[in-house]
Amino acid sequence: MATVSSSSTEQQASALTLLVLLPVLYISYHLIKRALTTTKKTKKKPTTHGLKSHLLLGHLPAFLKNHHGFLDWSTELIVASPDHRMGFWIPGMWTCIVTGNPADVEHVLRTNFANYPKGEHATAMLQDFLGRGLFNSDGEQWLWQRKNASHEFSSRSLWRFVIDVVSDEVAGRLLPLLRRAADGDSRVVLDLQDVLERFAFDTIYMVAFGHDPCCFCLAADGGGWV
Repeated sequence: MATVSSSSTEQQASALTLLVLLPVLYISYHLIKRALTTTKKTKKKPTTHGLKSHLLLGHLPAFLKNHHGFLDWSTELIVASPDHRMGFWIPGMWTCIVTGNPADVEHVLRTNFANYPKGEHATAMLQDFLGRGLFNSDGEQWLWQRKNASHEFSSRSLWRFVIDVVSDEVAGRLLPLLRRAADGDSRVVLDLQDVLERFAFDTIYMVAFGHDPCCFCLAADGGGWV
């Protein structure tokens, strides 16, 4: 009796192990097959130039390694790529192509813009911030928004306002700052990228919202930012 009971228990354990292993093996097989297929496809394309794709992890290790300087890292990859575009793949998340090729940008934004909608996922994420305006719409709604915006942006009053805003920003803030930095006694070192970013932010914000955020304002003690 004890022998029969022991044999029955072993059979049940083996059956349970088999039931657990079968789904695992099935899923593993399809993941490996998909990874091999993706790897073969990407090898034929120059979109992964200089970027190693792992069998099951895709480009996830490279993302984790460079997440602190992702923009600089991705820019370096795009510049080094022969066609200035890179393909990224992370299993279970997304596959995307990032391009710095002017021909690609013109094709997406101008030549065949209607073929590249933002999609419901992107518009839903940005809806609280952008609503359903020109920058967050697709199809017929986008065309209607674009017609209204093009009419508004072609008006002379808007162009005069833009010219006035830029002129005031240049004469009142940018040039005085550059003169102060050029003075040999002050020894002011300027980060031109930071200066021009603040200049652009103030002018665009003024044109869009009619309010001066004063990101480019000079501090009262001279040389600092407020």
